[in-house]
Amino acid sequence: MVKIRYLKAFSILEVLIVLAVVAILAAVIYPNYSSSLAVEHKARAKAYLLEVSISQDNYLRRHQVYASDLKQLGMEPSDKLTPFYKLILDVKAPPELGYRVMAIPREETHKIPLEYVSLDHLGRTSDNWKK
Repeated sequence: MVKIRYLKAFSILEVLIVLAVVAILAAVIYPNYSSSLAVEHKARAKAYLLEVSISQDNYLRRHQVYASDLKQLGMEPSDKLTPFYKLILDVKAPPELGYRVMAIPREETHKIPLEYVSLDHLGRTSDNWKK
């Protein structure tokens, strides 16, 4: 007599259920992941703005005027920051001394909801700095 062997495999219903579960998990996890990326990029931008502020204060003590661009300060933005933010240093012309350094989100930020942040010579920050 011939023995018949049955192959063990998944049914189409089992595969569809697994795919549905994976899709639901992805839908729940992705928003949390993208918001955590946004928080990370904003924290990097804020840290960089604080570094620029410290460098500007040191430059003012040495030269009695604020540096007009980041290269005068010897500050090159990180490669981890520039794909996401455009960094701008706006300096007031003498006799008025002051500056504002801004991190403006780039349009092509891979659908990560980034926020504008800024810091000026008096330590004033943008409204969303502490969020």
